Amino acid sequence: NDIIASERSSINFLLSASDWMAQTSHVLVDPNILRDLKLCIRMRSRVAQSMFGGGDAGHKYFLKVLTYCWTVLRTLPRAAKEQQRKQQQNVDLSAEAESYDDNPYSALELDEEEEEEYD
Repeated sequence: NDIIASERSSINFLLSASDWMAQTSHVLVDPNILRDLKLCIRMRSRVAQSMFGGGDAGHKYFLKVLTYCWTVLRTLPRAAKEQQRKQQQNVDLSAEAESYDDNPYSALELDEEEEEEYD
């Protein structure tokens, strides 16, 4: 029962997140997210129909939540290609910054070419 409650709580978070995005005016949706979400809904529906006769109540609820999220997200403004590129750069920079967190002196390390110059 605890597992089911935890899963339902996670699924309900998707509803809250979608509503928050709809209420926040500065959120731009990556078109790839919409495409992937629509594909997820389609594939999950097909599998449920073919293998589980439509699925149980939990499965049907999850499909309703995914459909609701897609319905909300598709009404939001799309991120332009330039905006997507900038977001990807920010993700790349934060990933690079995280790698420096692992070793604060990594910026001081010499690569092979620099080592040869000093040898």
